[in-house]
Amino acid sequence: MLLKKEGEPEYLEDWPLHYYEIEDIDQRGACLQEMLSRNPDSPEEQERMALFRRRFGKIVSGRRADAFMHGWVMIKVADPSHRLAFSRRHAEREFRESLAELCVLDYPRSAQLEEEWKDFARTWILACSGSASYKSRIFGMLQSSDHVVALRMAAEIDQVTRIIPAQFGLEQECAQLHEIMRDAYVSALDHGEQYWQEYSASAAAK
Repeated sequence: MLLKKEGEPEYLEDWPLHYYEIEDIDQRGACLQEMLSRNPDSPEEQERMALFRRRFGKIVSGRRADAFMHGWVMIKVADPSHRLAFSRRHAEREFRESLAELCVLDYPRSAQLEEEWKDFARTWILACSGSASYKSRIFGMLQSSDHVVALRMAAEIDQVTRIIPAQFGLEQECAQLHEIMRDAYVSALDHGEQYWQEYSASAAAK
């Protein structure tokens, strides 16, 4: 389409104000490359590009894969609670690899990394709230209520960023990501604070 969509922001104006509003990841990368070519010595643009490549550098089936999302999903299966010693060591190695994918390990902390995590948090929340499979129960035939889905999301955030890390002695390393995910959850969901407090009270009672 030759005509620009009405209301579409000029992403390169007031850069990087609209950077995370660019939903098309290829377009996001192209805009970032353009700004880096204009400012090749900018540490901010260099780091932004480094994070972009860490998160979206892998192409799967012709599309950019989100390494943060992959790392998150893999952490969910790393729970060592019921593993033997050997498999537990294997699980810890996989867990650390997943944390590296999320830039929790093997990446310096910075304000830009925090913004990338915030973008991932928004992306994850939108994916869960809009996913029929995430909302389904009983062989996918029934839909859970918004209340049940909200509590499930809270539980997953806590499991991935606090409970499982604590079992590997890495809770402190994950504390900042935990806080960012929790804050994004509370901000994005209607009654998000109420749901989080309800989940926390239920988890504490177990």
